[in-house]
Amino acid sequence: MEEKIIKVLIEDEFAKENGIYFSKLEGDNLVFKMPIKSQHRNPLGLVHGAVLFALADEVSGYFCSQVLEKPSVTLSSSINYIKGSQAKEIQSETRLIQNTSSISLIEVSIFDENKELLAICNMTYYKLKNFEEKRKNYETGR
Repeated sequence: MEEKIIKVLIEDEFAKENGIYFSKLEGDNLVFKMPIKSQHRNPLGLVHGAVLFALADEVSGYFCSQVLEKPSVTLSSSINYIKGSQAKEIQSETRLIQNTSSISLIEVSIFDENKELLAICNMTYYKLKNFEEKRKNYETGR
């Protein structure tokens, strides 16, 4: 499972561009990390809220597609920003809250390198039906 996640993540342009990488998978806790560069900071020098949300969105999407093995799209999301940070690296941790035949709810917590909680995000995903068939039709123009 871990090798599969790493392989897909390596090919992900968004992850590459932002330095997002796999750290570990323990049960329903998928951990991604991201180094913080100057472009990831707001005018106050803190990690930009959009960066925290982007990491939460990335890791929860991978959780659905790779851990649950269900290609999914975001149905809704909410984020609570807990604390500003001048972190050099952030990490995400996932927790599966609900998993039905059509919907998954994943909670993502974002921490700095000192394990200070920066944000909590709830991501609701809709599981795509007949994904492979739809993708093939899209690729062939049908």
